[in-house]
Amino acid sequence: MNNGANAALAKRFEIGPEPPRVSDARSETGSNDLGIDSGVERSARLKEGVRRKARQLERDVLVRVLRETGGNNAQAARMLQMDCEAIHKKLRQYGIYRW
Repeated sequence: MNNGANAALAKRFEIGPEPPRVSDARSETGSNDLGIDSGVERSARLKEGVRRKARQLERDVLVRVLRETGGNNAQAARMLQMDCEAIHKKLRQYGIYRW
């Protein structure tokens, strides 16, 4: 193909200049900090987000079951298939003291 055809194809597909590679940017700045999170940091944030959501879900389920049982901890523990001691521990953990 000639240069005119290449230019037409480049325009048609909006082909621009090749972006700099990460290794090029790193060598220019002299550091690894490119404003991009490392996989480890991203993974840690994701895990913490999942833990937070799981705790919130667990608390919400516990509160709903306690409402359904009228605050009867033993009945709530049976519904959730938990020991009574485990449900008391969860109540303390989430700061749920009275029903």
